[in-house]
Amino acid sequence: MNHHEIKNFLTVAEQLHFGRASVLCNLSPSALTRSIQRLENELDQELFIRDKRQVQLTLAGEKFLRYAVKAMRDWQSVCEDLVDDGSVEGVVSIYASVTAVYSVLPDLLEAYRDAYPKVRLSLRTGAAEDSLDKLFTGDIDMAVAALPDRQLERVDFIPLVTTRLVFVGPKNPLPDLRYNEPNDLKKLPLVLARSGVSRSRVNQCLRELGAHTARISEVSGNEAILAMVRLGCGVGVVPELVLERSPFRQDLEVLENTPVLDPYIVGLCSSQKSQARASVAASGSWLKSDLQRNINKSFRLRLLLAMCGNREENPRVTSTSSPTGYALFDLDQTIVPWDTQLLFCNFILKRQRIRTLYLLGFIPFSPFAKLLGPETMKRVFLNYLAGMDGQVLDQYARDFVDDLVPNGLYSEVVKIVEKHKADGLLTILNSASPEIWVQHLSEKLGFDHYYGTQVVINGRVSLFPDIQGKNNKGEVKIGRMRHHFPADWAEGDVLPNSYGYSDSHADLPMLMLCERNVMVHPTDKLREYGKRFGWLEINPLRPTQSKWEFAVACAKQAIGFYP
Repeated sequence: MNHHEIKNFLTVAEQLHFGRASVLCNLSPSALTRSIQRLENELDQELFIRDKRQVQLTLAGEKFLRYAVKAMRDWQSVCEDLVDDGSVEGVVSIYASVTAVYSVLPDLLEAYRDAYPKVRLSLRTGAAEDSLDKLFTGDIDMAVAALPDRQLERVDFIPLVTTRLVFVGPKNPLPDLRYNEPNDLKKLPLVLARSGVSRSRVNQCLRELGAHTARISEVSGNEAILAMVRLGCGVGVVPELVLERSPFRQDLEVLENTPVLDPYIVGLCSSQKSQARASVAASGSWLKSDLQRNINKSFRLRLLLAMCGNREENPRVTSTSSPTGYALFDLDQTIVPWDTQLLFCNFILKRQRIRTLYLLGFIPFSPFAKLLGPETMKRVFLNYLAGMDGQVLDQYARDFVDDLVPNGLYSEVVKIVEKHKADGLLTILNSASPEIWVQHLSEKLGFDHYYGTQVVINGRVSLFPDIQGKNNKGEVKIGRMRHHFPADWAEGDVLPNSYGYSDSHADLPMLMLCERNVMVHPTDKLREYGKRFGWLEINPLRPTQSKWEFAVACAKQAIGFYP
């Protein structure tokens, strides 16, 4: 046998149709048949079962398929190694969903062809959730895939674009498909991917809601989910990028007041084994060093340059009307070692012990925290301020900040804030904690702007004070500060010369806006993401030495007995 016959076999095995395979092999059907027969004679085994209706691999054919894939890769690798003119040649096979083919890849592949004209690109399409499986089996060299929740060994992942995972329904739903609140997911029919990142995140969401008996239809591919939702088969979950480019977009809508899922990070991945070939290795190297310079500026792919090493600094904007860059900071456990909601509670209860009675109103709601959601629980927790005069509360907030600064902060992070200010960056403090004290802390530290959860106070604090807008967390943070971004900034763009600082994976939407990120005592989930992207981790000295000590200290703060 020779590599041409093996290649013919692989084409038939992929197509399972001699007519289509003969066209791809540029052979007549009879010539292709003879090529396969020669292989079968040499192996003394039937490789395909053929009848008038279908073509299938035999057991021997499946075994030979594994050998054939490896043999062709080894052949391509040898051919590339023998090229002695310094150029890169060969074939790079890429697997992607249909949406990725016309939304993520066009500019990237066009620029790549300009850089490596002798490399032949082989593009295959299919369901997004199958991408990594195709990579692991060796069927393809590279895959456009979602960043998995767990780090995969021997796989390199280069992020390209970040998009939200959204719940989608028909624009004019029938009565049994109307959605109003998260609890509706327990009874509504759902249309979900059969596997993959989005499915695992939805499964986790349903478990937290207690929706153990949810009605689920499984399909292959995000495009199929949208088609089923349009037909009224249920509520679906897809990356927003897919919805925006769907031909069914006008018939569908993003549902509001839904659980917030972690963002969907799409990237190009390859196995370390396939990178042994020059053409594939060149692909990764080119992406890391030249992508931002080569791709069309109208589609700014989300590339985390921290992965790339030896990167050039972005030129700073010299216009006096524009910042030279951006520095975005979370507050709790990023600048302050604690949750400032508990710290402020401790501050108030130490001065007005009678307000400890608020616990009688908070404790009954605690078992239902996941069901009620963070916004409602925040309102319930703030009942310790009930009846307080607004001006008195504001003075307490000022005194709290004076008491907290500077010894109650991470001095290392405060110095970073000062450094960014000196460099002319626009500094923004963006926290889920109430603006009651966030505004004063922002002023004390010299931030240019601040954002926090907006608690409504009309003269006096009500029993369960209302929140204006939404809890300032996750994607909400982006909307609040968006007007500070460049005029040509679009969803998925990276802010020029930008830095992000946080301790929590809940801030991934904010961090994905930034070129360089620093994790401060990160949660395990954030650390997992950060390791893949090469984000810096810092661990300033904490007031407590263990998780147990930290938990005890937080409990004391909640009842006003922390020093």
